[in-house]
Amino acid sequence: MDRAERGEIMGRKRLFVTITTTLVVALALGVGLRASQPEGVLSEEARPQAPPGMGFTYQGMLTDDQGKPLSGLYDFEFELYNGSGGSGFQVGSTLSVSGKEVNGGLFTVDLDFGENAFTGQARWLEIHVREAGSGGGFTQLLPRQPLTPVPYAVALVPGASIESVLNNTGIISLTNRADDGLRVEDAGGDGVQVTSAAFGFYVIDAAVDGLLIDHAGSDGVYVGRAESDGVYVESANYGVSVASSDTDGIFVNNADADGDGIGIAGYFDGDVRVTDHLTATNLYAVNKNFVIDHPLDPENKYLFHSSVESPDRKNVYDGNATMDGDGEAWVQLPDYFEALNKDFRYQLTPVGSPGPNLHVAETITDNRFKIAGGDPGMRVSWQVTGIRDDVSARARPMRVEAEKSERHKGFYVDPEAYGQPTAAGIERARDRDDE
Repeated sequence: MDRAERGEIMGRKRLFVTITTTLVVALALGVGLRASQPEGVLSEEARPQAPPGMGFTYQGMLTDDQGKPLSGLYDFEFELYNGSGGSGFQVGSTLSVSGKEVNGGLFTVDLDFGENAFTGQARWLEIHVREAGSGGGFTQLLPRQPLTPVPYAVALVPGASIESVLNNTGIISLTNRADDGLRVEDAGGDGVQVTSAAFGFYVIDAAVDGLLIDHAGSDGVYVGRAESDGVYVESANYGVSVASSDTDGIFVNNADADGDGIGIAGYFDGDVRVTDHLTATNLYAVNKNFVIDHPLDPENKYLFHSSVESPDRKNVYDGNATMDGDGEAWVQLPDYFEALNKDFRYQLTPVGSPGPNLHVAETITDNRFKIAGGDPGMRVSWQVTGIRDDVSARARPMRVEAEKSERHKGFYVDPEAYGQPTAAGIERARDRDDE
């Protein structure tokens, strides 16, 4: 049946429709007195309920051209569109309802256009109707009916996806939340997933957690692409708390989306604690201090040690050797030494007595070298350094000096040391466009 046939005026009646829509809500409502439940037994309302799905209940009023409500059996066809009037495209398939009873003009149908029909964008319903058993063509009821609240409500059911373009706002916005900004207690996959956004996850103020993920089967927070910050929390007791995730607690795939060196995966204005492994390609740090409990007063003091710095990827090996009866000693290095290093350098220091003739008699071969020129029984402290030369180091050669990007020029890693205000810190470079 083509669209022209559907446009025929059916029989002696012209139909009009007045529509209201309601969502299917998975709640049980009680009226009047309720018998008390035995202690320790959950009422039916308190038991976990299945997700409500993507369906919704649709109610309408069917009248003739005089406004008189109609009664009887009617066939309906429902089509979903992403535009009003003659614009837009059909979303999903056509739903047919045959022999539907209309009583005093009122009819109610349950519609479900599938899990991909509603993504948070506006939708319109197009309705076609005919008298059941008439054999005539369907009449299109005009205009298409807007389903304004349905796409947003249905798009928020578990497992649904929200697709939209918003300016300077979020898909989900919480203001003055008393405790957690967003809480996810258990997720089979990612706790929170953002495919593309200016800010992956943005929280201004939360009394407890900006984002709490109790358990996620995959990543706790996944941000595929963020033009600015992958995760931004301005004020919270805990910025982001991920109790358990099977993959990454927080994963940001591409924070610097435009490649200008400004977008960052995470920015922390305060202490950051890592209790296990920390992996990083580059570290920007004014001081690289390491803190332990002070061995002489561990209850009351810390001990700070700094890392050893070099323009090379330098590896250091040292130890003590005892000279044999000929005043010689072989030093065995790890079996991976030559596979990892190049450009070897040596230092020898006699212990207990002078060793003016002490020298490296044979350089490193087969991961060992020979010391000679000592006295029998002499102890010698030795040190060998090498420049890292494994496959990864060769693929990413050390860059010692580099120009700052244009947006970073004029800003400092440590502004106070150069007599500059805090506002000249490198982290403020990203705020230039906002000022």
